[in-house]
Amino acid sequence: MPVQIRVARVLLALIAVAHGAAIVALVLLQGVLAEQISGARPALSSSDVSKLVLLELVRTVSFHALLVVVCGIYAAKIGSGNRRVFRIVVASQVLSVVFGIVTWFTSPDVVRFVTPAFVVTALAVLLLLLGSASARAFFSARSHADVQATPSR
Repeated sequence: MPVQIRVARVLLALIAVAHGAAIVALVLLQGVLAEQISGARPALSSSDVSKLVLLELVRTVSFHALLVVVCGIYAAKIGSGNRRVFRIVVASQVLSVVFGIVTWFTSPDVVRFVTPAFVVTALAVLLLLLGSASARAFFSARSHADVQATPSR
């Protein structure tokens, strides 16, 4: 397994742990989130602020929870060289970059603070997988071997 794949595996595992930590941090910082929302929109009632906090928690926690699972599972599977695993990892990291950029521009500061680290790490994984000829060859060779090993009917 090329060194780029091993580094990508470690980064994916770290990303999974970091997404879990982001969930915990956001839950612990609900009060700060409520203050930022009410400060930005002073006309809102406390009930409306509570609803917006809950909405932000559900939105953000569900995204981070999904990436805990995806990054954790595919950190373990990336060494298989399976082309489908490669595609899922690439797609998840592209989506992380896109959602990170959207989060940066649309979310309160308390949610935004973790965005740069996730975007940079996702870009690093993408660079390792797509920018390395040996990484691309690793997945290509494995997929060709799988096709040849499949019995014909």
